[in-house]
Amino acid sequence: MVKAKVKKLIEKNLFLTKLFTLLNNNFSGGEIIISGMKVRKNQIKLSETCSLRCGENCSIQNSGMYVRGDANCIEIGNNVEFLGDEKNASILISGNNNYVKIEDNCKLLNVQFFIQGDNNKIHIHKDCSVVYTDFHIESDCVKKENTIEIFDGTTIHGRIEKRVEVFLDEGTNVVIGSDCMLSNNVLIRTTDSHSILNSQGVRINRAKDVIIGNHCWLGANVTLLKGVNISDKNVVAAGSVCTKSFTKNNT
Repeated sequence: MVKAKVKKLIEKNLFLTKLFTLLNNNFSGGEIIISGMKVRKNQIKLSETCSLRCGENCSIQNSGMYVRGDANCIEIGNNVEFLGDEKNASILISGNNNYVKIEDNCKLLNVQFFIQGDNNKIHIHKDCSVVYTDFHIESDCVKKENTIEIFDGTTIHGRIEKRVEVFLDEGTNVVIGSDCMLSNNVLIRTTDSHSILNSQGVRINRAKDVIIGNHCWLGANVTLLKGVNISDKNVVAAGSVCTKSFTKNNT
């Protein structure tokens, strides 16, 4: 009872709220806009020109955010949960002008964002649920921009040792439509990460976008490789390795 009264007192006093937040986190660097009792046990280090902006009524706990470079931005909406177990929730950015946006009412547990390079973007739209998932973006030597976009109401649920992994490189996009379900141990890759050359020395395995339509279900252990397009309202059976697109709906 006493603890609840103290909590209410702190929440009503802006100065006490900010003091509590500072004492229960390790903040340093650029612009950090966070308030609330549910922000604690985080280590957040930003370069001077980078920013972290958090909306109202969020719960951000046991996370690490390490952002190096210029003009990188992390934007978190209202009523968002970004939780980690022993700091398995993290955002690691190295480069310039990168953008991570998590919209209202999203719930993220043990999710890791890794971005290396310039002008990359990860955008998770409202009401999404993401668990034990890795988003990995690298820009090649030409510094092309890559984009991950996940639309409203999609659930991506990996497990501790069967994480969902999304890999991008070479200026490609991964788009996952609204109201989709991705099971554990799903792998999505826009790139093979290594070149394959023909007998004339010409590369034959350039990276390509991966697009998933609305209301799709990817079962456990599914792999989607570069250039795959899954149309709306389709089910990809467990264990499938997809190298070609499915353009018919309701399949």
